Amino acid sequence: QGGYEQFINDLYLNLISDLANINGIDMIDIEWQADIDIEKHQRIIKHLQQYNKEVVISHHNFESTPPLDELQFIFFKMQKFNPEYVKLAVMPHNKNDVLNLLQAMSTFSDTMDCKVVGISMSKL
Repeated sequence: QGGYEQFINDLYLNLISDLANINGIDMIDIEWQADIDIEKHQRIIKHLQQYNKEVVISHHNFESTPPLDELQFIFFKMQKFNPEYVKLAVMPHNKNDVLNLLQAMSTFSDTMDCKVVGISMSKL
């Protein structure tokens, strides 16, 4: 989602899967959306991890920062894939949006095993 190309889902997943065989790639960032094919993504992620690639599951919201409960739910859904990292990038419109992201990250990191990354993308 953060890139410039719009890939058809299967093409995107095939490309991601092919990265497992490339030496020098240690970490792969896979975009999460609520409507993704869960089984295909799980299969690709397991494949990458079998090749010792660390997986980042990320989600970007370029419009806003969702409410705290929705941020927590997004983190929860992403960690279901058992990645090494979950990453959430949002667009804050005020300081409370930034605080909500920090709160969601804090709650998540206290209760889940994977590492958490949060990015507020505006110039507050």
